[in-house]
Order: sequence, then structure tokens, then C-alpha cells
Amino acid sequence: MARHETELHNPTNHTHFWIKCGLALLVIGGGVIVNWIYFAPLSSAAIAQGHITVEGYRKKIQHLDGGIVENIYVKDGQLVSVGDPLVTLNSTKAKTRFLQIKSRYYNALAKYNRLQAEINETREIAFIPSLDQSDALIAQAVATQTKLRQIRMEALNGAIEIAKKQMEQAKQNLNSYVARSKVDAQALGLLDEQVDMLAKLSKKGFASREQLLFSQRERLDIQRRIDDYDAVMAREELLIAEAKQSIANLRLEFIKDASEELELAERDIIELKEHLSQAEEELGRSTIASPINGKIVELNIHTLGGIVTSGEVLMEVIPVDSNLIVEANVTPQDIDALQLGQMAEVRLTSYNYRRLLPITGKVVYISADSIIDERKDQSSYTINIELDMKTVEKNTHIKLYPGMPAEVLILLDERTVLDYLLNPLLISLNRAFRDSDL
Repeated sequence: MARHETELHNPTNHTHFWIKCGLALLVIGGGVIVNWIYFAPLSSAAIAQGHITVEGYRKKIQHLDGGIVENIYVKDGQLVSVGDPLVTLNSTKAKTRFLQIKSRYYNALAKYNRLQAEINETREIAFIPSLDQSDALIAQAVATQTKLRQIRMEALNGAIEIAKKQMEQAKQNLNSYVARSKVDAQALGLLDEQVDMLAKLSKKGFASREQLLFSQRERLDIQRRIDDYDAVMAREELLIAEAKQSIANLRLEFIKDASEELELAERDIIELKEHLSQAEEELGRSTIASPINGKIVELNIHTLGGIVTSGEVLMEVIPVDSNLIVEANVTPQDIDALQLGQMAEVRLTSYNYRRLLPITGKVVYISADSIIDERKDQSSYTINIELDMKTVEKNTHIKLYPGMPAEVLILLDERTVLDYLLNPLLISLNRAFRDSDL
């Protein structure tokens, strides 16, 4: 009994007890820590700074050519619909150019139809249906080409008529000489008989030699006249042939010229049609219309008669029927861990974070390339976060506005503590082995 009491009050035994308890706690705690290091998942997040913006972005209102302000139809904060006029610039110059090109274009079309009529030798010009003469410019072009065809046809017919008259005169001359030649041919036949008869009588002494010589000279004169008639008739026949050829050549040359002009007119029509389209587009740009339903902001023009330069931003239109999103910039170090559809938490830095219920969203856009901020000399990737409007609506005391600053926490994959501890070591070893391979 005394021995037992001595063992209980022995200090050494008491110390051993507490050492065992401490070791047991240490083992248990170590096991818990090791188990936590190996198996406990920890969430990580990439942090990005951004701001609230409208899906589809603001629309900058600019003018390609610039000009003089004639009318301003809107003011800052005004709601507009698609197609509503915003600003009208003076269109005098553009309208003048448009009318000039339009006149040339319709004249080229009418000319094309006129040349077709000349080539096909039709009595009337068959103008295409688009040349509606109710338009003053078209009516003028049609009248001009109709008159021009009349003038050209009169010139052609006049030249042909001259050739015909020359041919007719040659035919009359030819007929006259043919008749004379026939008479002289008959007289020559009679003289031939007379000369033969006188020659026989002269040999017998019944006719004088003077009579024979007279008949012979008269015969030679008639033969010479017949030869002259033949030469004249040949010349007149040549004139007739030349006149016929001249008429044919006049028609062929007329058609040839018309064909060459037709080809040029076709080229002109193609070129003028393109220029007309450009001029019409330029004239249409004199009135600038709203491209979307939205609200006017940052109106930069206020003076009628003011000068607007090419490409100058006149105002901006913020869409009113689009969703609000968060546009943020992510560092290149975090971009490899991002993917579409990842969840994100949005913190509105304009409000007290402790008074806000969590606002969530998901990644709906990741830029394909980095963007360099020259002022900060930093590069980043642009991402868009689509807000979960249910979480926004729970915060009834807040209101979102485009441009409001926001901080985005993109939730990444879960990793254990061991992953966090070993990852830097593994990267260093990998680099070391690569350096040694070199």
C-alpha cells in the first residue's frame, strides 16, 4: 500500500504521463494537418479591375466627310430610336455633285439606246423602262438624244441623197450616150454599105473617087464619135458604181461609228453608275441618323453653321435596351487559368462592400490578344462578365450605371495546400533541369 502511494506521488511518473499526452496530441494534430495539406481544397481567384458598361458598347456618331452643321435635332440625355435624325450637315455641294452625275448617267443610258437604234436602223428609239420621262433630268436626256439622232440621220441621209443624185445624173448621161451610140451605129452600118458600093462603082468608072473619099471620111467621123461615146459611157458607169459604193460606205461608216460609241457608252454607264451610287451615299450621309435605340450623351456640337471635321465624334449613343456587363482587364499571368463560363464575384467599389449582398456573374468573353496600356506600360487581356441579375436585384438600394468602377474575382480551380507548396518548387526544378540540358 505504501509502495503504491509512493508511485503515485513520484514526480518522474507524472512527467512521463504528460509527455505521452503531448506526443499523442502532437501525432493527432500532425495527422490532421497532413490530412488537411493533402486533401483540403482551397479556392483561388484572379482579381481584375474593371467597370460597368453596356453590352454592345457606346456608339460613336461620326461623319466620314465633315461639313457645315445645318440642323441639330437632339440634346444630351434625349432618348432616340433607330433611324431618328440626329444632325443634318449642309448638302448643297453633295446635292450638286449628285445631280450632275445623275444627269450624265441618264444621258449615257439614253445615248446607249439611241446608238442601238442607229445600229439596228429602227425608225424610233426604244428607250429602256427606267428612263421614266416624268423625271426632268431623264426627260432632258431623252430629248437630247432624240434630237441628236435626228441631226445625225439628217446628215447621213443628206450625204446619201447627194450620192444618189450623182448616181442618177450618171445614169441619165449614160442613157443619153447609149442612145446616141445606137444612132451612130446604125448610120455607120449604112455608110459601110455605101462605101462598099462606091468602091465597086469607082472601079468600074461609074462613081468618082471624091465621092468615095467623102463617104470614107464620114464613116471615120462616125466611128470616132462611137468610140468617144464608149469612153464616156464607161466613165459614167464608173461614176454610178462609185456612187453606189459611196452610199454603202456611208451606211457602214455610220454603223461602225455607232458601234464604237456604243462600246464607250457601255463603259461610261458602268463607271457613272458606280459614281452615282457613291454620290447618292454621300448625299444620304448629310443627315446622320441614330444606329440604335439609346440615349444621347457627350454631345459635342451646339452651333448651327459650325464646322465638323472628317471623323470627328459628334456625340455618343448609349444603348438602353441592352444588358449591363462588367468589362475588366486581367494580367497575362492569370489568363491561362481563365475560360468561358467561369463564375465570378463582382464588387462595386462605389458602395460599402459590407452592406452589399454578393453579386455574381460568369465570363462570356476573353480577348484573343493582349492590349498594351502605353501610359502604364502594362499589358492585359480584356474579359466581359455577364451579371446574374437575380443577385443584382437582391441589392435593392443600389443602381448600376455605365462607367461605374468594379472589382472582379474570377473563381479558379480548387487546389490543395500541398499544390501551393510544391508548385513553385516543381517549377524551379523544371527550369533547373532545362538549364542543365543546355
